[in-house]
Amino acid sequence: MFEKLALCTLFDGMTPEATKNLLALANYEIREFAPGEVALLKGNPCRALMVLLSGRLQAERSGKRGRDTPVEQFSSGMLIAPGLLYAGTNLFPAHIVVAEPSEILFVTKDDFSDMLQRDKRVLARFLAVLSDSNRLLSDRMVYFGFRTIRGKYAGYLLEQSRATGSPSFRIGATQREMAERFGVTRPALARVVGELNAEGIIYVKGKEVTIHYPEKLKQYR
Repeated sequence: MFEKLALCTLFDGMTPEATKNLLALANYEIREFAPGEVALLKGNPCRALMVLLSGRLQAERSGKRGRDTPVEQFSSGMLIAPGLLYAGTNLFPAHIVVAEPSEILFVTKDDFSDMLQRDKRVLARFLAVLSDSNRLLSDRMVYFGFRTIRGKYAGYLLEQSRATGSPSFRIGATQREMAERFGVTRPALARVVGELNAEGIIYVKGKEVTIHYPEKLKQYR
């Protein structure tokens, strides 16, 4: 477990022995979940720091006709909804469903608060995680006005083209990072990228992009 924690952003750079000593003074537990299980229920309060040690989870929102739509994914090493832990309203806004066999570490709020006071490194990293979450939310708000995934991606490409002053540029973000920024799933974004590439509106190879018809991209915004 402590080797896995060393790969988590919260404990980045700390040795397994250091994380072990830090958790020795805390009340914590590790729970295992099977695919399809609901690990965390929508509407329940967040009372513990949660670290995904292994596996993959996704937040699902109920859509039309009773269908559940994935809105966010969590991979190994990520904190689960860290912003809720100290929030005034700390209820989960969506079900957290297990996509792959997973292990989650739970540390009670009081014990995690003590941990933050004992180790300034963990405090600094926790604040960095919260700051990154707020930045991601700000990015999503920018693209929220674009109704379709095609519109969100088109707006992003045009923004990158303006920033570089060229129709050809290299994207620094991965498709998963862009999907998180847009508030969509990665497969849905990948499908749109493939369609625009097949239509000849853009040319994409890895992270290299060339916009052939910027006026068509503007129509999607």
